[in-house]
Amino acid sequence: MTLSDVYKTLNGNYDEAKTRMMNDSFLEKMLSKFIKDDSMKKLDEELKKGNIKEAFMAAHTLKGVAANFAFTQLFTQASLRTENLRNGKLPENMDELRKEYDLTINTINQYISEKRSEVL
Repeated sequence: MTLSDVYKTLNGNYDEAKTRMMNDSFLEKMLSKFIKDDSMKKLDEELKKGNIKEAFMAAHTLKGVAANFAFTQLFTQASLRTENLRNGKLPENMDELRKEYDLTINTINQYISEKRSEVL
């Protein structure tokens, strides 16, 4: 799997991400950091508590991170939930956001795993 394949799987914009991150090496490094971002976990936790303000902050952070990586689908899903929360509403259909987030994390993990296997 290549970085281009990762972005195809995620319906993201590889060229935009590569331009933003300057090169594949730095993009790979940052992808390793992306999987450690806890915005989705915080969003779920704050929604369970009914804390719209903190849930908004988590959704907004996730949206920003997705935008920086040019993960178009994840960005779109996070944006929709951010706007619901901005307007004081609980987001609808969180399953779509979770599905896209899980796909993103799983695809990145697969890429990292394959890259490690190539080194060995």
